[in-house]
Amino acid sequence: MQDDTAVIQACIDEAQTRYGAEVYFPPRDAGQWYKITAPLVVTAPIKIRGAGPHAVTILAGSGALSSGEYLLDIDCDSADNVEHLTIEGITLRSADGTPNGIHIKDASYVRVVDVRTYGVANGVDIEGSRCFSNKFDGLVCYGTTGTSVRFLANFTGGGQFGFKDCTFTGAYGLTVDSTAVTDGMTIDGGNWEGCTTRAIKVQGTVQGLNLEGVRGEGGGGSGFEFAPVSGKEVTGLTISGMSFYSGTVASVPIILGTSGGSGGRVRGFAIVGNRVGYAAQDYFVELNAEAQTGVIMGNHFAETTTQVVSDMRLGVVVMANEN
Repeated sequence: MQDDTAVIQACIDEAQTRYGAEVYFPPRDAGQWYKITAPLVVTAPIKIRGAGPHAVTILAGSGALSSGEYLLDIDCDSADNVEHLTIEGITLRSADGTPNGIHIKDASYVRVVDVRTYGVANGVDIEGSRCFSNKFDGLVCYGTTGTSVRFLANFTGGGQFGFKDCTFTGAYGLTVDSTAVTDGMTIDGGNWEGCTTRAIKVQGTVQGLNLEGVRGEGGGGSGFEFAPVSGKEVTGLTISGMSFYSGTVASVPIILGTSGGSGGRVRGFAIVGNRVGYAAQDYFVELNAEAQTGVIMGNHFAETTTQVVSDMRLGVVVMANEN
């Protein structure tokens, strides 16, 4: 199969000289791909658009890329104030599960729309000191061995991250590193499919995190773990309108704080109006000592007689849950 790396990179480089120009991938016949043997690097505002994730696949063949490399590497400098990039209508696929999908460093107002990563180690990595207001609409991460979306170490780039109708798979669905700080994150209509360790694991600071109308299914590990390390915090956490369905995130769907009480604080949470439909849970919410202020109310336990919380805590109201 022809190596398309040089041609694609040349198109990207040319588009970057024309602020916001578009690189378009027309559809290929079934079973045909755009093959690359090196990361595609973006350093300036452009639009990369394909005819759709089923019509356009950019493939890194077996052995083509190394661990830690990305099929699409948006690698900008914070001093350049890079803004307004769009990635739309493509699949980024690895044949051997070694490289990662998309890297977004120091780029803001990025739009990732109708994009699929397939068979990569990690789907999307976010890092830098100027990386904010990035939106993901219809991002689907299939066959992920590591994590679908990661906020990497020392991320301080800002907030306003939105995930709408996205699918998360892998050992972890979404993680925030213990040294990362962000705010204003919204996950609307997301789906977690078979995450084997955690659907979400937050160890850093997130100030304002809203999960609305999301769904989880399958998985061998616990579900949403909000356990910031000492000195970090998760505040303004809302989980509502979620369906915990068919074995979702195994025995403990939601963990607040760290076991033993040695971590950061979880304050101002509202876990309200969810459907709990998996019968093997020990309890719906594991309340550790750092879970200091919040409400757990109005949740419907449809197929289980599990306990609502592992333990009561001062400052936490648990009421009107149908069990």
